Parts: sequence; structure tokens; C-alpha cells
Amino acid sequence: MKRVTRVFAVFLSLLILIAMMPNEVLAAKSLNRRTIHLKFIFVDEDSGYVAANDGTVTDSHMAELKVTDDNARKLIFSHSTGVESLDRTSVSRTEAYYTLAVASDYVSPTIVTVTFTDTEDKSDSITITFERTSNPAPVNTKAPTLSAKSVIEGETITYSQGTWTDDDPLTITHEWMIADTENGTYTFMQSGGTDYITQDGDAGKFIKVIETADDGISTSTAETVVCTVTENQPPDPSDNVIDYISLGDSMATGTVAPDLADTIPYPIDFSASLDALDDRTVDSSYFAVDGYQSGDLLTQLQTNISLQDEIQDGGDVITISIGGNNLMQASITGTVLGYTIYDFNTYDESIADAGRLEFAEDFPDIMSYIRNDLGYEGEIIVHNMYNPTYFADANHEKVNNDLYASDGLGINDVIENTDYIDLYDYQVADVYQEFADNITSMNMIPSSQLTNEVTYFYITDVKRVFFFMTFPLRNPHPTQVGQGILLNAIEEQCSLIQ
Repeated sequence: MKRVTRVFAVFLSLLILIAMMPNEVLAAKSLNRRTIHLKFIFVDEDSGYVAANDGTVTDSHMAELKVTDDNARKLIFSHSTGVESLDRTSVSRTEAYYTLAVASDYVSPTIVTVTFTDTEDKSDSITITFERTSNPAPVNTKAPTLSAKSVIEGETITYSQGTWTDDDPLTITHEWMIADTENGTYTFMQSGGTDYITQDGDAGKFIKVIETADDGISTSTAETVVCTVTENQPPDPSDNVIDYISLGDSMATGTVAPDLADTIPYPIDFSASLDALDDRTVDSSYFAVDGYQSGDLLTQLQTNISLQDEIQDGGDVITISIGGNNLMQASITGTVLGYTIYDFNTYDESIADAGRLEFAEDFPDIMSYIRNDLGYEGEIIVHNMYNPTYFADANHEKVNNDLYASDGLGINDVIENTDYIDLYDYQVADVYQEFADNITSMNMIPSSQLTNEVTYFYITDVKRVFFFMTFPLRNPHPTQVGQGILLNAIEEQCSLIQ
């Protein structure tokens, strides 16, 4: 009993002694038990997760860090330059995980240091080395190019650099190569240089450029298409010949009326203008026919073998005058002894409407047949239609409304349609406004004295006689002055003359 009492007394004394110790001593002992440890974790394709105090990351710009501490939720970190981000991904009371990243295009090797400090100012650090042991090759996203696929000996070929992507800075170089055959063995010809002037002896050879992209670790190449060099031949005399074809109606033939002398039509003078060009001669073919409407011209293109041969032989210029007769039918009053009698004091709007709508259907077919069916690649010039009446004439607005209609299907609406112009690649010679300016000047002339320099529409001294019957010859055809207006408008649209 005395022994138990003695043990109890010792234990009690110890408790009293502990209670009397200062708080600072207790805190120090507790701090000595607190530990912080930083563990570095990275992914290795062969062995999975590997842990180390310090380490190296290969072929990646990210690493995972594990920190153990008695109070892992309140860690403070710092790091050296080179770290782009350090994000905590998960945490418990004693463990915290972080993802560290450097720049994805880092320069190998990149070394960074991270330090974690706990609430008791204990800390631990880790040093990580990021390095590349393998490197993706540069990727070509746009091939280099040459300025031509074929040149004549003595001409210049120009090279343009391609486009590349890579994580590292790139050095781009190129070499000019030459071969005897397109798929043959190419040998070195020239290093660098934007231009290459083909030399004597290059004729019959094949040239390309090989471009190399180097990121300091790996390289990739890309090639241009092949350019063929042909011999510089002496000029072919036939190349100096301009093939001209005239299509259309009586405005292109110069016919006026049986009782009036014909004019010299614009195609004759246009051919002479082409013939006057330096070192050029003209081969002209005239296929215009009096009275032709749009449907007649389309049929002629589809059935006239001689015309088809001329167009398919590679003509240089075609002029077209069509559409006037589609409206002139509105003034027919009958026939006498086989002659069609026109009275241009009358104008049947329903017949004119039918004529312009037929033109609206035929015109794109005409242009398509020339371009697509016959494969014509030269110039096409179409002149629009003029209004032969002056403003005070009762039929002036009627004619205008069929040239420029509210439904967009007037004769000139169709000819000037920008979709057709783009699709069939032709030029419009604007004679409408030039004729209108001349005819407008008659507004101050008394109707009994009307004359017209550009058309025969208001002459009063000529009659057409059939036996004992006479008819005033009011005629919408152009005079010689009017033919000159047509000629000037067409020459303004011809690239060979301008």
C-alpha cells in the first residue's frame, strides 16, 4: 500500500511540474514535431508516375507536385521566373497537389524552382528541369509557289515562300533545282534568291524550288510545282492576224431602205481601224443579216457551219448588233408586193412587249452558245439600242419603256445585265445615251422642219412608191453620222485599239 501511494505521489508531482512549465516551451516542442515535405511527380510514358525531390521533365511543359504538411490547406508558394502557372488541383488536411506549367514553346532546357512555406515558416523547395529529347518536325501549311508553270527561255521565274508552323523559332532556306524530265532526278542549281532568270540551255528543262524549315532540332521540306522552260521561238506570222467577226442585223450591214443609199456600216470602218494597228492585219467575216431578230441570230449560230468554223478557229473580236428588229415589229402595217410596210407613226405596245420578252430569253442563249458551245475565248462587244424618237414624239416613252422596262426585261436591261456580263465576259458599247443627246437637240425645232443627223427617222422629202401608192419613208436606221457613233462606242470598248 505504501508503494502505491509513493507511485501516485510521483505521478502527481510530474503533473504539477508540467502544469507549471511556460507555454513557449510547449509550442517549441509541438513545432519540432511539424514537418513539411515536397514531392515532385511527373508522368513518364514507360513507367507511369515517378516521384523525386528534384527532377527532369522531358517532352512536356507541365509537371505535378505533391506537398505533405500538417496544415496543407494553408501553404504559401513562390517560384522563380519561367513558371507560367502553378495551380492547386486538390487538397486534404495533410496533402496538396499542384500543376506547374512553363511556356509550351519553352527553350530547352528550362530550369525553375518552386518553394512552399507553411504557417510555422517551415519550407521546402524543388528544382525542375524541362527539356526536349525529341521534337515534332515543322509542319508546312502552305506550299511555296513559283510565278508560272511555264516560261519561255530568257524569262524570269519568281519564288514565294510557303507557310510553316512549329513551337520553336524557324529558319527557312530554299534551293533552286533543275531536271531533264518532270519526274526525273533534280540537281542543285542555285541557293536562295527570289528570282531566277532562265538561261540558254534551260529550254526543255524542268525547274522547281525545295524549301527547308529548321527549328534547331528537326527539319522538314516542301516543294513548289514544277515550271517548264520552253524554247524562245521566232514569232509566228499568223499571230499578227486579227480575226474579226460581225454578227447581227441591218445596223451592221449598212442597209437603210430601198429608196435610200446604204451607209458604210461600222463593221467596215472597225475592221479598217484594226488593220491600221502596227504590224497587224485583219481577217474580217461579216455574218450580219438584214431584219434579223434575236431568235434568227441564235438559229444562225446553231446551224451555220461556216460561222461556227470561224468562231471555233479562234477569233479575236466579235461585235453584235441585235434587238432593234424585236421592237420594230410593233410598227408593221402590212405588206405590198412582198415588201414589209412599216409605219413608225404607230407603235403596238403588245407586239413590242412580246418582242422584248423573246429577246430576254434569246440573248443569254446566244452568249452561252458562243462562249460554251463554240468555245470562243476572244473579245465580244455588244452595243445597246438607241431610241430614234425625240422627246415630243408621242411614241418616245413607249419605246423607252421597252428599252428599259419596269420588269427589268427591256432590250437594254438585258444587254447591260451585270450577271450576264460577268458570266459571258463581254463589253457593252453604250450608244443609247450618245444618240439621245443628239436627238434631244431637236426639241426646239418645229415638227414641220424636223431633220435628224443621226437617224432617218424625221426626214420628210423621201417617199416609197408602189405603183400609184406613196408611203413616207420614216426610218429608224442610223445615218452615216449615226454609224460613226456606233463605231466610236465600239472602239472605246476594244482592248486591241485602246
